[in-house]
Amino acid sequence: MKHMELPLKIQPSLPLSVNTQIKEQIKVLIAKKFLQPGDYLPSTNQLAQLLSLNKNTILGAYTQLKDEGLLETGKGIGTRVANEQQIAKHFKDDTYLALVQEIVEKVSTSEYAVENILLSGVAYNQLYDFSESNKKRYLFIECKKSACRFYIDEITHSTNAIIDSIDTKEVSTERLQHAIDDADVVITQNNILESLNKRVSFDQTKVIGVSSSGDINLLFQMIQD
Repeated sequence: MKHMELPLKIQPSLPLSVNTQIKEQIKVLIAKKFLQPGDYLPSTNQLAQLLSLNKNTILGAYTQLKDEGLLETGKGIGTRVANEQQIAKHFKDDTYLALVQEIVEKVSTSEYAVENILLSGVAYNQLYDFSESNKKRYLFIECKKSACRFYIDEITHSTNAIIDSIDTKEVSTERLQHAIDDADVVITQNNILESLNKRVSFDQTKVIGVSSSGDINLLFQMIQD
């Protein structure tokens, strides 16, 4: 089937690029079988005109979908949905859409607005960044007491970070230095920073000193820097 237009909705105010909005909506249309294997999509010019967008924006979305194995393009054949085997393989490896559908179905039966739930998820990730590529290593030194408990608990519960904790009385200087070198962020109590500086080197590692009270701005400095 040849589709001259697609029921896409673009919202520039969303914290997602227009390119991503197009790509993800087409993926949903394929997953929900609105677009069948072998169906032809509008040309980049047609869809750009329909959505009042630049042709290159559409081309970028189509190219990404081709790279993911969901579309086929080429001279003389236009842009069409990939075959059934390719689609099945993609969604077998990419289970995010099924998870989102499950969440949406649960939310839609409640009193919550689906859009607000999803936007809250985007906002949450913007603050905490759960991306595997951005997974950080935190080292807490001499933080068994309440001075660091707030930060350990919040980072543990709100991120996918790797967290280690060391008591300087229980490890050698060599072991302590190795742990510091492996860490992205070192957190310790302000009152022992000077003595630690005399014992080990913090050349390439960000070091944050904390006091006895939890500081929300300092917490997000730890998470976002």
